[in-house]
Amino acid sequence: MTNTPRWHPTLATDRAVYHNDTRCLEGAAIAVKNRRPGDGGRPPCALCVGQELPDHPLPPMSGTREHAVCPACQSERSAPVGDILAVGRLIKVTHRCRICGTLFVLFRRATG
Repeated sequence: MTNTPRWHPTLATDRAVYHNDTRCLEGAAIAVKNRRPGDGGRPPCALCVGQELPDHPLPPMSGTREHAVCPACQSERSAPVGDILAVGRLIKVTHRCRICGTLFVLFRRATG
């Protein structure tokens, strides 16, 4: 683990955790302009402390379309909003619910 000073994301669509390992793919995917120093009162990122990212409760990607469930209204009617970021084997996709308009992020491990 390569410990560095803690930082946390400022975007509401990112997970509410802090990062402190430069090898963390999720932390590295956060643009520098969207980082703030310190932990922001958040728990540590599981990847930064050497744990596996918890399995996401959503089904895996199928084909080119992702099936996502909105955490606010539980609707399955959402669409990617163009914020797709792949760093190493971690893919971060921002979605917007077509029913309530909530933005939420899905993390997936790339396959293959």
